[in-house]
Amino acid sequence: PRVQCATRYVFIETMRHVAREGIQMNSNHWRDAVHMIVPVAYCDFVVLDRAWTAKARQVVGRLRKHHSIEMAKIFAVGELSKFWNEFDV
Repeated sequence: PRVQCATRYVFIETMRHVAREGIQMNSNHWRDAVHMIVPVAYCDFVVLDRAWTAKARQVVGRLRKHHSIEMAKIFAVGELSKFWNEFDV
């Protein structure tokens, strides 16, 4: 079934990703994680730094395999031209 609120799924999958990869998290990483989770769940487009773009894409990819969840298209800061092209009609 279609999930209406993806935040908890994105959060859980992000924590699984951190644990699986053995990522050492400091306070800045935790802030980045929180700033990634909510926008990915609710926005249409998200621009993140390179490291969190990769993490977010992995999380979203795993969730899309198992759930019918609409989540943001994710772009890295270095992909701003691709981001802006999304708005060309």
